[in-house]
Amino acid sequence: MPKHPGLLPAAKFGLIIVLFLMPFINVSCSGIVNIPLSGMDLATGKTLAFKEPFGDRIKEQEIEPQPYASLALAFALLGLAAGLVRARPARLANALFGGGGAGALLMLKQRIDTEVMQQGRGLITVEYQAGFWIVLLLFLAALAVGIFLFSRKW
Repeated sequence: MPKHPGLLPAAKFGLIIVLFLMPFINVSCSGIVNIPLSGMDLATGKTLAFKEPFGDRIKEQEIEPQPYASLALAFALLGLAAGLVRARPARLANALFGGGGAGALLMLKQRIDTEVMQQGRGLITVEYQAGFWIVLLLFLAALAVGIFLFSRKW
């Protein structure tokens, strides 16, 4: 039996980090202004500058860092580091980081949906893009593979 399951756990978390650069959500205001936000934008915050629909003024909008997106990114970075370790407890850590990342993304989605419903009053809509769903699936895969590898005796 091999001593190490390979770099599969590290590769999954590395791919998650890269996918944080893809659009996670697309925010629309009355179907006029579409604002794509990547996972990195959500994790670190961003200042948006856009032209007002009925005028020539440039309006700036500050997007605050979302704590759950930052937490999911931190879990991905920790999972990448743990994936490079050969020790058996690192497999369990990968499962925990995968589950934690998935949980953080689901909490992020719930928080965004709640804020849009409360503050948007039907004028603002949010569409979750492929980047969000792929990252969520990869976190869940990291959880499942981490549990499987931890249960193995090699």
